[in-house]
Amino acid sequence: MWNKGGPKGDPIPYKLPELLAAQEAPVFICEGEKDADNLNAWGLIATTNSGGAGNWHQALDQWFAGRTVYVLADNDEPGRKHAERVAYHLGGKAAQTKVIDLPGLPPKGDV
Repeated sequence: MWNKGGPKGDPIPYKLPELLAAQEAPVFICEGEKDADNLNAWGLIATTNSGGAGNWHQALDQWFAGRTVYVLADNDEPGRKHAERVAYHLGGKAAQTKVIDLPGLPPKGDV
């Protein structure tokens, strides 16, 4: 369950059941629930961390071990820094990690 403010203990990725049910599918990590929901509506496996940009927690890394992960950066400096931080954390854990800057986004734009 996804609760604002979060439960006590280690954080979990948004949409964890969907993430676990599609072990072979690539995962898209974006900045925020709205973005993840948009991608999920298109049939993709997408998630995010609680708290937005700059709040990736090392405890989340385990959920992406062995997965192909695409990190979608929001088109602003905090978004790019967050995407790079997530990719850094998943390096050596995920099978493949790539940061994607979506073309044509307006300043501060996202999925």
